[in-house]
Amino acid sequence: MLLIWLWAAPLPARPTAPAALLADLQAWQAIPDPVARQNFGRQRVLPWFDLDAMLWRLLGPRLAALPPARRQALRRALGAFLLDGLARQRPATGWTGRLMATAGAEGLLQVTGRRADGRPLSAAFALRRTPFGWRVVDVQLDGTDWLEAWCRRKGCP
Repeated sequence: MLLIWLWAAPLPARPTAPAALLADLQAWQAIPDPVARQNFGRQRVLPWFDLDAMLWRLLGPRLAALPPARRQALRRALGAFLLDGLARQRPATGWTGRLMATAGAEGLLQVTGRRADGRPLSAAFALRRTPFGWRVVDVQLDGTDWLEAWCRRKGCP
């Protein structure tokens, strides 16, 4: 009986402390090979994002009314958008992040630094503590809410 429960129970994909998220983002940005960066992003960065919570934030109860195939397609599209957008930021070395606030189950990871072209970089990752550790539920870059930008670009159902 225990083996069946262990097989069925989902396991956390990655360490879940906000410092580990920051370390994964920094390691990801340091990979020069585009294919290796893409694989690292899918395997190590994307699991930090709670795509279901993000979609619920955008669509609310309408999300539950969508067919499962459409929900899955939205998850894939949102994940690809996030990875592509974060990969294009290319911050210069020396950028930093710190956990700005935690209030129970919520937190904010603030990232600051400079882009490779010298422009300032400011990103904020809204975090929520889940049974599997911290997960990103919203992303702001230079004051722009990425979820709303994705919804405007792709047209939310």
